[in-house]
Amino acid sequence: MASDVSPRQTDPWLPHDEEEADESLSDASAWLSWLREDVKVQGCAWLLASMAVLRQAWTADSICLGLAGYLFENQFGHCLVGWCLATSLSLAWLLLDLQMVFTSEQRAMRFPPWSILVFVKHPAQVGSVVIFLGYDGRSYVRRVKAIHECGPALQTVGDLPGAPDDQPLYSADGSANWLDPSAVRGTLAAGPFPLQQVLKVVLAFMILSPAMAFSFFVTSQPIVMLWLMFLCSLAWSCIFSPMS
Repeated sequence: MASDVSPRQTDPWLPHDEEEADESLSDASAWLSWLREDVKVQGCAWLLASMAVLRQAWTADSICLGLAGYLFENQFGHCLVGWCLATSLSLAWLLLDLQMVFTSEQRAMRFPPWSILVFVKHPAQVGSVVIFLGYDGRSYVRRVKAIHECGPALQTVGDLPGAPDDQPLYSADGSANWLDPSAVRGTLAAGPFPLQQVLKVVLAFMILSPAMAFSFFVTSQPIVMLWLMFLCSLAWSCIFSPMS
């Protein structure tokens, strides 16, 4: 990263064998980012999911109505509510750049591992928490410590004591003092939400109305991508020992 004394070996937020892991990790990150961010891909996925939900809604007695069954006489109403909620969430992803980030390790920030952060496209201020793409293509969550007086470029810092300097993340040679605003993907809007609590809400949602939960999770692309990122992070942590 930086040109000074081997930060690759001293910075705790990087794998110790970065040279060996970078290529496969970068390829996987690029592929997942393309799936998550390409509007055409997400639009096709939403259309196919909506067709599956519509087919399910018209299939009689294929899914239990759950505890909320007394509100609707058939599962069409359940599926419609779930579809509307998921479509609204997908529109928020499209219009507000809403994204849900799963944290599996505690590196430079105080957010506990196994929690979920919600980011939206919103102007950052000093003290805001942002997610940005480093020069290596990875996503980093940091707090804004300064904003350039002549433009929206900013500098970030980790909250944990002794967190390494973020400057080596801004450019491949470590020479950039300010983060390019185009690299900022969003500002923290809500969270962290512990994964255990999220799973409890999901379980309650499924007990309340399985048909509604089916429609919501099938149609909601941000939720699907969140679980995909969770599974990838879980697999990655099983292959490589976690870093403190």
